[in-house]
Amino acid sequence: MQVIKDGDLYKIARITGPTHNFLALRFGLTAGPTPRVEALASRSGARLDGDALGGEVEKGVADANQRLGTSYQVDLIQFVPDDTPPETAYRGLAERITEAMHRGQSDGSADADPT
Repeated sequence: MQVIKDGDLYKIARITGPTHNFLALRFGLTAGPTPRVEALASRSGARLDGDALGGEVEKGVADANQRLGTSYQVDLIQFVPDDTPPETAYRGLAERITEAMHRGQSDGSADADPT
């Protein structure tokens, strides 16, 4: 998996066999009480719960913050609602994005991971 920076969004996609997950985060200096969760266009019905996914993303960013000694905050979460559940998979993706952003690894320069 690679983290890419597209404007002010950090994006990651995870594809393993029949499963697929996309996540984009925008970090802000001061986020509101909770980040805005935005479902992107999809071809079929939603399989993911945006509120649950948002909670998992916040946990992933908090995990990375604790490990890095930082206090990054997310103000926008984007996901594809018909991607593969469970929502808990997005915790690790959010952690990965936060760590890559912190290290300045984006535009495909994050460590390659075959998983």
